[in-house]
Amino acid sequence: MGQQLLLCWATVLAIAVLPSDSALSSGCGKSLPSGFSSGQTTSMEVPATNGQPVRHYKVHLSANFQNNRGHAIVFSFHGQNGDMAKQEDLSQLSLKGLLINVAGIIAVYPKGKEGIDGKTAWQGAPYSAPGVDDVSHFSVLFHFY
Repeated sequence: MGQQLLLCWATVLAIAVLPSDSALSSGCGKSLPSGFSSGQTTSMEVPATNGQPVRHYKVHLSANFQNNRGHAIVFSFHGQNGDMAKQEDLSQLSLKGLLINVAGIIAVYPKGKEGIDGKTAWQGAPYSAPGVDDVSHFSVLFHFY
């Protein structure tokens, strides 16, 4: 119940900060990459670079995804010892019919790295993996999307 209440408040906060007159882009017009399809979740991998480890994430395209229309991108981060699948289930951002600005969303579920306690975590937590730079990793993801 507590997690659902927290998710509800986070959703309300996210919607409250969206200006009512905000407009989405007209989309990129490009075909979907191989392995992607509307209404499906696809696992992705970011190769190791600059001394950083391989990273994993999942991307869900809404069932009404159209390449000629803008779609909000929502990143959903799990907590300590979480994973992508649990976060997708908990957040419910991949549910059919979920809309922002009358358009389906693109939900991204990144996976933290194993910390010093053997559980997944994000940079900044006292138990996170030393030397893992989540800020750089998400900078790469933001530029990709």
